[in-house]
Amino acid sequence: MLRKLKLADWLLSLPTADSGHVLLGGTGHLLLSAQEQAQATTQLEKTVLPALFSGRDRLTVTLISCLAPGADLLFQRVCATWLRRAGIAYRAVALLPLPVNTLISDWLIKARENGVSVDACGLDDVQKAISTALAACETVVDLLPPSYAHAELADQGFRQAQYRRLAACLAEQPEQLLAVLRGQSPQLPGGTAEVVEWRRNPSLIPAEFSTLALRTARHARRALHIVDPQAMPAPASAPMPTAADAEDALVEHIRQCRQALKAGNYLQAYDQTVRAKASGVTSRTLDYLSVLALANAGSTQLGLQRYYQLQLAEHELGEDWLALEGRLLKDLALSRRADRALFLRSGAAYHAAFQRTGGYFPAINAATMFLLGGEAVQSATLAQAALAQTRAALPADETDDYYRCVTAAEALLLLQDLDGCGANLRRANQLLRGNVNVRSRAAAQLRLICRHHAIDTALLDHLTLAPVVCALRCSPEVGVMPAVHAAFVFATLIAPADLGVVEALAKFDSRLHLILSAPKATLLEAWRTRYDDLTAQRLHRCLQRADEVSVANGFLDEESHRLADYVATVALGLSKLTAKRLGCGWQVLALNDDARLLSDEEADAVLNRRCAANTPPAPTSAVTFARQFVGTIFADFTGFSRLSEAEMPRFQTLHFGAIADVLKRAQAKILRQHTWGDAVHIVTADAESAADLLVEIHAAIEQLRPQLDGTLAQLELRLAAHYAPVYAGIDPVENTPVYFGSQLSFAARIEPVTPPGMIFVTEAFAARLALEAPERFVAEYAGEIELAKRYGQYRLFSLRPVAV
Repeated sequence: MLRKLKLADWLLSLPTADSGHVLLGGTGHLLLSAQEQAQATTQLEKTVLPALFSGRDRLTVTLISCLAPGADLLFQRVCATWLRRAGIAYRAVALLPLPVNTLISDWLIKARENGVSVDACGLDDVQKAISTALAACETVVDLLPPSYAHAELADQGFRQAQYRRLAACLAEQPEQLLAVLRGQSPQLPGGTAEVVEWRRNPSLIPAEFSTLALRTARHARRALHIVDPQAMPAPASAPMPTAADAEDALVEHIRQCRQALKAGNYLQAYDQTVRAKASGVTSRTLDYLSVLALANAGSTQLGLQRYYQLQLAEHELGEDWLALEGRLLKDLALSRRADRALFLRSGAAYHAAFQRTGGYFPAINAATMFLLGGEAVQSATLAQAALAQTRAALPADETDDYYRCVTAAEALLLLQDLDGCGANLRRANQLLRGNVNVRSRAAAQLRLICRHHAIDTALLDHLTLAPVVCALRCSPEVGVMPAVHAAFVFATLIAPADLGVVEALAKFDSRLHLILSAPKATLLEAWRTRYDDLTAQRLHRCLQRADEVSVANGFLDEESHRLADYVATVALGLSKLTAKRLGCGWQVLALNDDARLLSDEEADAVLNRRCAANTPPAPTSAVTFARQFVGTIFADFTGFSRLSEAEMPRFQTLHFGAIADVLKRAQAKILRQHTWGDAVHIVTADAESAADLLVEIHAAIEQLRPQLDGTLAQLELRLAAHYAPVYAGIDPVENTPVYFGSQLSFAARIEPVTPPGMIFVTEAFAARLALEAPERFVAEYAGEIELAKRYGQYRLFSLRPVAV
């Protein structure tokens, strides 16, 4: 007979693990494609469940899940079938945060928001599957508050709180937790990614959702098994990783991340930590490196957000962690036009690290932050302390010696001893010549002090910074390649004629970033088909040598000239972004019959030509479509599907009215504007115009929000943009200008993964904007993110205006 219990009663009724009982929890995405369901099933049946339970037939397993559509139903069905065949006793328990009909309604809303069509037959199938699963349960656990009102079910905030209550129970109680989770999934309240995050970091669980007051979890090890439905399953014979395997994997992930950081490949370093986490490898060291990589990549706000989300315990706050908080607060202060209050907060964090460890690194940073915050006396005291520490230190290696020298130089600069500062910089300049990161950050901090004390920054020339170089092919024949000393070299590789150039550049002691015409695997396959074996092998070696690659998408086979221009422009833009992030010089290497580095004036002329207005002929015919580059914006409002019929007119008047006011002021920049439902699509002639609109629309909606109430107040705007080639012409049905093509479809997949309230742009957009408006906007790396509708993983950036 089916039992119905409240959460507290059920938790108290559970047996202990010592009694031969295992509590196995399951969670996962609401929406899974047929292929994803098949792959998840294979991984569970062939790898995960055999590793957990083979040879343990005397166990009793309790399966717990929400029985929501998608992964929950799959979990119960697959696990029950496997356990039954294995002769292992089991029982099933349903944890219901909401009534079943409400769960199904939220699933339908999620499907509509993701463009998934559910017909009457599909809905009927889901309802029957849930009914069957419920009938197979021994117990149904009601997570609803004792005195809730039925009307509360219509409130999004109430439902979200219930999903988070379920998430906390799944994160805290099971001995084993299976999560069907795509790599790089956004962490939404009550979603699968949040369950996984809470499982890994239980201190993040808000007290109001925690279940530990009702039943303390009786397992020391928080076993977590990630099943990625988009990953190919391991062979059936592959064993589950042992503890030694897991330790080896952690060491390797950390090694690769540190190597990328040392080379200045911050985006690669951050993505390495994301891949580690997605594969189930976690540690505080990886957490630290992940936040550090974000900080080095210039993603200050995201890095600070991730730092505070970790909720580090007091015993974890060593020098590195405290100094990292100070570093993030410092960078945030600089992004806000030297916010003195933030400088003082940063100084306090560094000072706390100094008091705890006595190290000269936090001491000197605290000294500089207090100077910039207006506390000159405290700054001088700390500078003297740091200087004394460097004189007493015995460096263990080249890295220690470098930091000792630059710290002494910074302390002497704070104390305005310029000769002593210069002498220490000259010694530091002989050390760590290949570490772009530490040199660029030291130079940037020294420049801040020079500006504050009105000291000529020529003093800092003693610490040289290699420039970022963009290699541009200007003619079919390339002369002898000059020696290039650079931190990064950006180059294009789209045809066999480029191989000689890339091979020559690869010999330099620089980080090589290639712009390709197609993804690596696609390009290799095409070249193997089209060219001889030697050419394909040369391509393979060039791709192996590259530290990073970017890909140009959306071009026709006959657009080779347009493609060449585009990848060259991307190389220019990304190299400018990198030089700005590192605070070093930027140069253009012109590749022609007398290959040479261009002067600053010549390089600026190249930029001006590339940024010339993109003015294609106006569309004139419904049967003739021109090709052109455009900036394209997609926007929508999360929560729109929950609006009542009566609220729709207010939404149109207020939200779309605010957006319309922005568009009216910018008509000269707009090629097309269109709405459907809650979505807005805008096409502009360039990236700068699109960026202006993104920022102004975001500001208009944020100004509107405080004036609203009810569901309208809960709507949040998502904005995304891309810069790419499209078709332009006249729509034969509407007889109006139209823009279409694969890159518009690509751009539309970015907006659904954009966190509410933020602006995400593609790498191509960020590169173009770095050329068109380098001083007006900041593009901060957000990660290599899985796009909507299984469109693949792509590098995205968050966009904000430069503070004024």
